[in-house]
Amino acid sequence: MPTQSPLSSELKELYDAESSRLQRDFAATKDGSSFLRSRSALVESIALRLAEQSLASENISIPGVALVALGDFGRTSLFPYSDVDLLFLFSAEETQNKFREAIQRMSQGMLDLQLKLSATIPFGLPFSCRGPETLRKSAGSAASPDHDA
Repeated sequence: MPTQSPLSSELKELYDAESSRLQRDFAATKDGSSFLRSRSALVESIALRLAEQSLASENISIPGVALVALGDFGRTSLFPYSDVDLLFLFSAEETQNKFREAIQRMSQGMLDLQLKLSATIPFGLPFSCRGPETLRKSAGSAASPDHDA
């Protein structure tokens, strides 16, 4: 049976503790909007840490990759059993090709936490990175383009 990495164990403890706290807060306040926003923020922090770990293992610079949250996650209304929808954008095709295994590791890390990652990778659509902080969460309901491989 494979052992979890120290980060995976740490994230599992964080996710379990924070999920329990959020459920207790919701039971006390009955504030569904606050619960969904807080849960979205928790999952965002975990997704970013897993992405950073995966990128580092592939020696890919963060400025070459952007993650865009879609659907409920992008609207910060992530329900407990919703998929975590992410769009991965790359500054160059070679970065995209190199990152495939890292996305698989990130997806496995999310599954280890009982979170289902639904990753979209558009083909042939490199983007331009202009700022130092390119790992961003979208503010809205961006749609992922459908492209054939």
